[in-house]
Amino acid sequence: IGISNWALDPAKMNRGIMVIRCPPVQEELLQSAFGIANMVSDPFQKEELTKSFEPLASMYRNICKKQEECSDDGEEEGREFFGLRDFYTMIKMLCWKCIESNEPPSKAVYRHAILRNFSGHSRIKPLEEIPNASSLVSLHQEDHEALTLIQASLETFKISDNDSTKKGDVKKENRYLLFITENQS
Repeated sequence: IGISNWALDPAKMNRGIMVIRCPPVQEELLQSAFGIANMVSDPFQKEELTKSFEPLASMYRNICKKQEECSDDGEEEGREFFGLRDFYTMIKMLCWKCIESNEPPSKAVYRHAILRNFSGHSRIKPLEEIPNASSLVSLHQEDHEALTLIQASLETFKISDNDSTKKGDVKKENRYLLFITENQS
């Protein structure tokens, strides 16, 4: 099945590719996270941020296992609800927050990044999947937290461009917003 904004002719239609990948092992997740963290130039911020990578990678692997269990139970929202893009986006968001605030992420920032990228599944509670969660994230739920997460998803995330030759240049990036519907409509 192909979805395109362009008219498809037979030559274009045969260019599909299917990628199937097993869930990554802990070391692969850590290696990717450390690679993404290279965007943080301050050594102290980077060191503090990278301390969180092991529990975050464990959280992601626990979520993958729970997804497998859900698909084994025959539930509609099972396997592949969350994927690697969610893990990578969470790590990028934490890095951007370091750069933006000029300090390591707070417990509230960790909570926001985790919930923004791993909320929505009825049987998976991401904060419960983090080993020793209270040392990393705030476990206190704010009033209207879900609404705040949705509003934040609609805003463009501004990132200062350290490589820019023009002073004050800003990159803008945003992750798409997914809407959960019934009957896959």
